This record gives sequence, C-alpha cells and structure tokens, in this order.
Amino acid sequence: MEENSQSPKTTRGTRQEQRLRQEETAAQKTDAIEFQTAEELIRHDAKSTSPPEGLEKRVKESVEREAASKRRWWHRFLGR
Repeated sequence: MEENSQSPKTTRGTRQEQRLRQEETAAQKTDAIEFQTAEELIRHDAKSTSPPEGLEKRVKESVEREAASKRRWWHRFLGR
C-alpha cells in the first residue's frame, strides 16, 4: 500500500522535472535581442516580417471607399 501512495508523488515529481527540463531547453534555444527603444523593436520587426500578400490592394481599396472630406479634421474636431 505504501508503494501506491508514493507512486503519484514520484510521477508528479517526474512530470515537474521533465517540464522544467523542457522549459530550460526552450529558453536556451531562444536568441534574445534587447532593444533600447520601442522604435528599434519596430524597425527590427519590420525588417524581419513581410506583410501578407494582397495587403497593398486591400489598403488601396479601403482608402478609395473613404469619402474625401472637404473640411479639415481639426475643423470637424473643434466644431467649426
């Protein structure tokens, strides 16, 4: 009966050890880059990430659908 009571504890401990090993391995594989400013992060991301295909077309279509306003934004904002 003692063997059965120790088995779940041992299994739980083994699972925790395996999880810790996996986390340590994942942490070692990750190349961390530290950025001094948010702008550096954005520039790095822009260099390494390409926009999805068709994005340019969708943006152009969206802009064309917007009605051109004759009043300037700050006039509309201030109620002039």
